[in-house]
Amino acid sequence: MLTGELKPILTSLAMPPAGPLLLAAAGCALVAWRRWKTGAALAFLGIALLWLLCCHAVAMRLSDALLPPVRPVAPQQLQSVQAIVILGGGVLEHAPEYGSAQ
Repeated sequence: MLTGELKPILTSLAMPPAGPLLLAAAGCALVAWRRWKTGAALAFLGIALLWLLCCHAVAMRLSDALLPPVRPVAPQQLQSVQAIVILGGGVLEHAPEYGSAQ
């Protein structure tokens, strides 16, 4: 029903660049409604937050704080590996082994 149509919209609003962009848009809307100081502060905060989240140094700090440290793998553990999975982002227009795009 409505939840099926609303779910992709709410999901995209919860994903990363939407928060600071919505904050900046709210600031611009407040400026348009003659709330100059509050609107300018929100717009500046939204753009500054978006810029900070795009910086490599902030990304590294966040990843260090949120992700567990990577443990080195001992050579003895590599002997029992049965498969290596490589994830790719490309699409093969014609994959002859499957007969269609993959």
